[in-house]
Amino acid sequence: MTNLQAFQSYMDNEDRGILILTMYSIDPYISDNIYVSMALGMIERADDADYSQLSTSEKLSENSRKSLRKRGMAILEDNGIKLKTIQDKIIYGSGF
Repeated sequence: MTNLQAFQSYMDNEDRGILILTMYSIDPYISDNIYVSMALGMIERADDADYSQLSTSEKLSENSRKSLRKRGMAILEDNGIKLKTIQDKIIYGSGF
């Protein structure tokens, strides 16, 4: 499994995965940071608006979003990445 595949296990958007992973200096095509990549996918999924087509109801409940975000942040912290929040926006510190 590559870092990109790990990211896409939660956020199934290849272009976004490449962008996010590259922002954090993670090579999408190798498998050296699978858990961090998965955690970034979790957090992106939790923060993503996923309204159903032609409907205003969301597919992912707020409790599910909170759970994904919390699990993703815990994985990043376990891997030495410091997290800071500013006005409810997550900013990732260096850990790579």
